[in-house]
Amino acid sequence: DLSKKAASFTQEIGRASGNRASFLYISFTLIILFIPVSSFHMSWEEIFNSARKESRTDFKKLSDWKKDGFSSTRYADFKKLRKISKGTPGIPQINYADYTKEKFFEEFDLTRTPCIIKGAMDSWAKKDWSLNAVCKRYPDAEMKCGEKDSGSAIKVKLSDFRQYCESNQDDSPLYVFDSNFGSRPSTTEIKSFYSIPKFFETDLFKHVEKGRPPHKWFLIGPERSGTTMHIDPNKSSAWNALFTGTKRWALFPPKTLKAIVKGTKYVKKDEDDEAIQYFIDILPRIKENHPDKEILEVIQKPGEIIFVPSGWWHAVINLEDTTAVTQNFTNFSNFDSCWEDVRTGRPCMALRWLNTLEKECPKAAHRVHQLNKMSRFDMREKQRERHQRRRVKKVRKIEKRIRQKKKKGVKNFNEEEYRAKRMKRIRSPSQSSSSSSSSSSSSSSG
Repeated sequence: DLSKKAASFTQEIGRASGNRASFLYISFTLIILFIPVSSFHMSWEEIFNSARKESRTDFKKLSDWKKDGFSSTRYADFKKLRKISKGTPGIPQINYADYTKEKFFEEFDLTRTPCIIKGAMDSWAKKDWSLNAVCKRYPDAEMKCGEKDSGSAIKVKLSDFRQYCESNQDDSPLYVFDSNFGSRPSTTEIKSFYSIPKFFETDLFKHVEKGRPPHKWFLIGPERSGTTMHIDPNKSSAWNALFTGTKRWALFPPKTLKAIVKGTKYVKKDEDDEAIQYFIDILPRIKENHPDKEILEVIQKPGEIIFVPSGWWHAVINLEDTTAVTQNFTNFSNFDSCWEDVRTGRPCMALRWLNTLEKECPKAAHRVHQLNKMSRFDMREKQRERHQRRRVKKVRKIEKRIRQKKKKGVKNFNEEEYRAKRMKRIRSPSQSSSSSSSSSSSSSSG
């Protein structure tokens, strides 16, 4: 009705002005003003239908998110996860106050033994960390709850996420796993509400000046959500502090074969590989077929921190609505394996890291040179190889564009001039390596 009145009113203005352009402009402006702002916003249902489609393109329809019935017909199977069967191997549980930093390092870090730590969160800020309270405290904060096929993040406002959690019936719900909470103005205060436990204060990865991969996350997980079996990146270790709710963890030792851990051969044709399917259906089959394999399970309770050492396979499922914070780190217990992973996977970052270690942590830099020498690893050569691969990729892209232009019959197209102009922008491997030769002894170590 308001839109009709606005249109009628602007028609009168248009007739009075006698100017068609003014009439159209005023009509459009007033109609926009009379339309409620809410009409331009998607509802939370529309937002999450879009998020579902983008995060699971393998599902043909939205109803596939409920096809296994873990929130309905098989909910009883999910509830059974809240208790661990007698005789199931667990992990040590310790009191924070009973251990010094050095004692913990010797007993758990060096031996790479996972454990539950009680009492470490007692001094943290007393806040209501329930899912509902957190979403109300930061309603406009946009946090990551999934990824598109392209790798880009799917983000939603926490006010919408709260409504989704209140009514969702998905088998494996979307899970907020946000690495930007510390830099986002509206949520940066979360950093001040917790402190890094003394056992994990040493983090050699902090010496990466630029390009450090994400290493800390704020988590909001509705029940039935979780993460599938994996090893943390760059052979890093991790700690996970649980504010509210309960989580169930399954852990395999580092040397366990990936094929066994993933249980790929035990996944039936119509089954999914999400955490809930893994814990309810796949993990029991792995246990049945590999009774000799060490599989540790534990239920983490509010106020507890779990330590997951470098190289350990682990999966987790939220038994209730949960909020938590987690960080990955590298210290001297896992530095060797971490460095060997980074120097081959990310050689440019490895060089920057070593340059900073030379200045800020000579002990770690000395260990790098020892590792490179023992394995005869030439960092400068690896960097040249990487630049060569990038150069080949760029050259192929130029040739592809040339073929496209010739196919389209672009007028006055000079192929040689086009190629020469763009090839000038591509540095040769020798130029690239010489530009980094100033990287002190890091380039020639090993």
